[in-house]
Amino acid sequence: MIWAGRKNVRRGRSACRANEACSPHDELRPAALTAKPPEESGSFRKPELVELALLNPSIHLDIRYATANDFLGTPVYSQARAFLQRPAADALFRVQQKLKPLGYGLLIHDAYRRGTSRKIFWDATPPEGKIFVGARPIRWLPVARS
Repeated sequence: MIWAGRKNVRRGRSACRANEACSPHDELRPAALTAKPPEESGSFRKPELVELALLNPSIHLDIRYATANDFLGTPVYSQARAFLQRPAADALFRVQQKLKPLGYGLLIHDAYRRGTSRKIFWDATPPEGKIFVGARPIRWLPVARS
């Protein structure tokens, strides 16, 4: 369920009343935490998540999903932190180094998402909005199982 201005928005079996902030945590988080990703086999890159703020403190974070200032109107992440696989984080670090002499820098709004967060986003979004949420959380990465 989400707050959506002055109209009721249907989320699952419940609906929010006009101008009432509704938390997806009550209904969606328990289901997301118990959901299991499908078993996958094959050769995968070994997960090596790194925290961007620790890798390069000059990269600024504005992680909206850790605040109520997101499309759900309630925090989904418990902390405003950003993680990426090492190769992607290293690439951002190189870009940041090139931008610095020009007086610019990176502002990160989101990064790696745990499977539980992706499931909450998917389940809280009505069918007509799912195109904006991204991939359906049926093929979770092994590192997204926690």
